Amino acid sequence: MTRHSKNNTALGFFTNAERSKLTYGTQSQRLGRDSMRPIDSCVLCLQTARNPVCCVKGHLYCKECVVENIITQKKEIEREEKAVLIHNQTVETEEERKARLEHERKVQEFISQETQVKSTLETGKKERELKSFWIPQLQPEANPELAKVSKSTPQCVAGKAAHNLSLKKLITVKFTEKGEGDEMQKICPVCVKSVKLGMEMSGNQALK
Repeated sequence: MTRHSKNNTALGFFTNAERSKLTYGTQSQRLGRDSMRPIDSCVLCLQTARNPVCCVKGHLYCKECVVENIITQKKEIEREEKAVLIHNQTVETEEERKARLEHERKVQEFISQETQVKSTLETGKKERELKSFWIPQLQPEANPELAKVSKSTPQCVAGKAAHNLSLKKLITVKFTEKGEGDEMQKICPVCVKSVKLGMEMSGNQALK
């Protein structure tokens, strides 16, 4: 019989072995510097931003990249709106056709009931008929629903929370630089220290 003091969780704290057993089935990896996007790079092309601009949430873009992305999203929205319009018109037309056929069926049924008497047995048999998936004539009809457009305005592709992206609300970004050539660095204009990955930045928007 083993000693109880050797059991897992017997101590008042977690040992390294006990902690490692809790991560069974999970994978974790520490991201290095090469896996992280530089602070002055574009979200779309991942290169150093040319004519840098940012959205209202502070995500950095090349001006050319973000303009092209907004135009592409607008074209996709227009294409989706046309497809949704055609689909909804088809659904409405089909519903009108079904309503008209149902009305005609009720009229014909009323006329037939007035002209001839149906047997109770035949009526009860029709009421007991169930829709079947393996008989083509008795298959249930699919009722298509009206579709909706997924988005009405271009969205920012960066960040977890979706937010609108507009050309009018883009903010021009001007970094404070130090050095020349390959040694040029982005620095903080207040403390004059180089900006590193993981640092939170803030800026002032020039008043027009």
